Amino acid sequence: MDEVHAANAAWVVFMNANVEGGDIGSFVLTPRVGDIENGTFMYVDSYPSLESWAAGDKATKLEAGKEVMAALGAVALTTGHFSRLTTT
Repeated sequence: MDEVHAANAAWVVFMNANVEGGDIGSFVLTPRVGDIENGTFMYVDSYPSLESWAAGDKATKLEAGKEVMAALGAVALTTGHFSRLTTT
């Protein structure tokens, strides 16, 4: 899970550097019931507004954003199942 946390931290740094106003957060959660043996995890992201979410979505389409997203995907493939929940 260290790789998951590192990739997620890089995503948070990228998003806050590329979205005006920043204040974007993200947490890595692991289940306490169900499939806890398989490395299952979930990202929960928080944005201060829908506008910042839209700006973040746009930033992930930049070349550097694609690299950050690819790193998240690679970690997900090598460590287990994951899902991403976004809140505003």
